[in-house]
Amino acid sequence: GYEWLRERSNVKAAIQVFEYGTSIMPTNANLYDSLGEAYFINEDYDLASVSFKRSLTLNPKNDNAVKYLIKIESKTK
Repeated sequence: GYEWLRERSNVKAAIQVFEYGTSIMPTNANLYDSLGEAYFINEDYDLASVSFKRSLTLNPKNDNAVKYLIKIESKTK
């Protein structure tokens, strides 16, 4: 998933991989963060926000999630 996301070669496949990852490891903050990034790149800001907020719940020190939530807020106003 990370490779597809990094290269932007198949963002939808990356989303599927990260969704699967969160389904089998629902307490992994990093997976939710990565899923949020994939949704963000796919311009699905509502789902990105949900994923980043879940990541923050699991890891309150996730600065990346905070950064993206600020970006989402500025794009959806």
